[in-house]
Amino acid sequence: MTVDRRITQLTIEINDRRNRLSTYEARILPFKTQGFFKDVTTDINGTAIHRLQVFCWTLILGGIFIIGVYRDLAMPEFGGTLLALMGISSAGYVGFKFPEKNN
Repeated sequence: MTVDRRITQLTIEINDRRNRLSTYEARILPFKTQGFFKDVTTDINGTAIHRLQVFCWTLILGGIFIIGVYRDLAMPEFGGTLLALMGISSAGYVGFKFPEKNN
């Protein structure tokens, strides 16, 4: 095999691998991270209210938990109304999550 023919063959292989890499990168682009907050509160279609709602509840109740444990050195007790609101919020999340498409 001549040197010119080998160089041509290697050039074709390199171009083929570059094409495969660009195709791969184009396919994974929608799934690359865009930052923690955006990843948690959005889906493929954009901002999702149900995801933002769950994120906010987690922050609020996590803050209440940490403050309660720090202040009283005991597990905080959450009232029935708060638990009912969390249940309604979770039901809304599941209701919106069910028809969500992950292509």
